Amino acid sequence: DEEIVANRNILLAYGDGKAKFVSTRATAMISNDRALVRRLWNPGAQAFWPQGPEDPMIVTIVATPSDAQYWDGPGAVLRAVRFAAALATGRSADMGEEAKVKL
Repeated sequence: DEEIVANRNILLAYGDGKAKFVSTRATAMISNDRALVRRLWNPGAQAFWPQGPEDPMIVTIVATPSDAQYWDGPGAVLRAVRFAAALATGRSADMGEEAKVKL
């Protein structure tokens, strides 16, 4: 949270563990909204915050996205083959579909 106070620009990155990825640039802010903490609370959080959702040390990070980029590429084996073929031929590798979106 101290880093967000110093610089509100963040990057959120998600992947399915295979070949699909999304990254989102956003502006973040720290919120002490107890109602929001309670709404987002789940039993797994209890291991980190034994005092529960009313623990004053718990904050939420609220992110407002500005743009996003996704990539849907081939699986790891095919990606490696395409990369090797590109190196061997001196051409660009076809690493899948990619797009940018303004939000």
